[in-house]
Amino acid sequence: MEIRNKNFICKKMQLKDITAAFEIKGKTFDYLYSTLIEDDYLRKVGDRYFTPTEKLLNEAFLPKTLIVEEHQRRYLSNNAYFYRVDVITLFGGDLRAEQIVKKLIKDGYILMDDSKRYRKSTHLEDFLGDGEDTFHWEKGETT
Repeated sequence: MEIRNKNFICKKMQLKDITAAFEIKGKTFDYLYSTLIEDDYLRKVGDRYFTPTEKLLNEAFLPKTLIVEEHQRRYLSNNAYFYRVDVITLFGGDLRAEQIVKKLIKDGYILMDDSKRYRKSTHLEDFLGDGEDTFHWEKGETT
C-alpha cells in the first residue's frame, strides 16, 4: 500500500477518496479497499463510508522526527496546565498535530489531570530542561 495523496484521508471517506488517496501496485480497484480493510488501515462505516484507523493515521501523519520550535518550547515551558485543543493548535491544528499529541500522551510526556486538563509530565519537563528539541519516533507505531 502506498499513500498517493494525504489530502484525501479524512474521517469520513468515500470510494472516490480512497482511490485518490491510495495505490496498491498491480491490484484492481475492487481489491484496493478490501485490502485496506484487511490490513487494518480502514473501517467501513455505514453503507458507503470508510474511516481511517490509528494505524493509517500514524502511517500518514506521524513524522519520524519532530523538531520542537522555539515558540512551542516557550509555550510548553511556561504553562503548567493546558487543554488538548491548545496543544493541537500549538503543533499546527491538523491531523498531523492530532497524531503528534496522541503520541505525546501515549509516551507519557503529557498527562491528564483530575480537572480534565493536561499537564506536563516530569519526563517532558526534563526534555525541555535539558534543551533537547527533537522527538524521534518509528514510523507505523500505533497509539
